[in-house]
Order: sequence, then structure tokens, then C-alpha cells
Amino acid sequence: MGEAEGFEVEPVGLVDGGGGGGDPVSSTRIRGLIADGDVAGAAALLGRPHEVAGVVQHGAGRGGAPARLPDGEHRGSLPRSRSPAPGVYAGRFSWSGGLGHPAAVSVGQPPSFENDEEPTPLVEAYLLDFDGDLYDERSRVAFEAWLRPQQAFDDLDDLVAQMGADVESTRRVLSS
Repeated sequence: MGEAEGFEVEPVGLVDGGGGGGDPVSSTRIRGLIADGDVAGAAALLGRPHEVAGVVQHGAGRGGAPARLPDGEHRGSLPRSRSPAPGVYAGRFSWSGGLGHPAAVSVGQPPSFENDEEPTPLVEAYLLDFDGDLYDERSRVAFEAWLRPQQAFDDLDDLVAQMGADVESTRRVLSS
């Protein structure tokens, strides 16, 4: 194409992504890290955190996460990208009224509650120190660190206590 259009083409070799073994940076490698929940590893190769985007929708109204994005609507860092592996992450939430707000982010189906109406995974972000209405806002979630796998709780009080611990973990991770 360069010859036909009158410009020179110089091939560029693969970039070594580090991490031992000299593995090159590739979209396949990055997608694999994201699928495994290694958002820090993916960010190191991308040069920024992996993000997903969508419109904030109403949830079940149990008072947990003020920002809920259905997984099927994401436009992420890579073509056809999706949320990382199910679990809880420290991240940053951005929308038209705020940029990079600290958030504890749950990805997957809420395992403590039966959920027949939501067949696809969810991204639910609990924004730290935030009080407001984000429904119908176009927003982005940037994943910075894996905190823990998803788990089911027999008791709502245990779930609320764990959410509090997740918020504190998020504060620690994002402040370092």
C-alpha cells in the first residue's frame, strides 16, 4: 500500500512486555490478563488501566452500589472487551460530572441474591464518599487492582460488613 500511495513503510518489531520470558505485548495477552482478573498486569501493558463504559441503570434497590452497568453494554479498552473476571476491584469511576472518583467495584452476578432476571454479569461501583444520582449517566469504570473473589453471604449484615472492608481496602490501594 505504501508503494501504491507513495510513502515508505518500515516494519516495527514486537514490543517486549516484560514479566519474564520476553513475551510480546499483544491484544491476546492483554485480554487474557483481564479475563484472569489481573487488571494491574493488563494496565502495565496498556500503559493505563483497563476501562469499561456504559449507562448507569437502576438495580434491585437494596441500597448497595449507586452505579450499575450491564456487562453487555461495555465499550472497553480493546475491541470486544468485557469486564474482568468476577470479583471485587479497586477502581475509579468517571462521568460527565466527575473524573476518576474512587470506587469499590463488583463484577459478576451478586452471589448473595437469586437473580433470574439478570443473565449477564454486572459491574456495580460503590463510589467512596459520594452522595448523588447517577442514573442514566454515561460513565466509565477504570479497574486498578484486584481485591478479592466474589463470595456469597448467608446474612445481609455479613455482606454489609464485607462491603465496608472492601471500601477500606479500596482507600488503601488507591492512596498508595
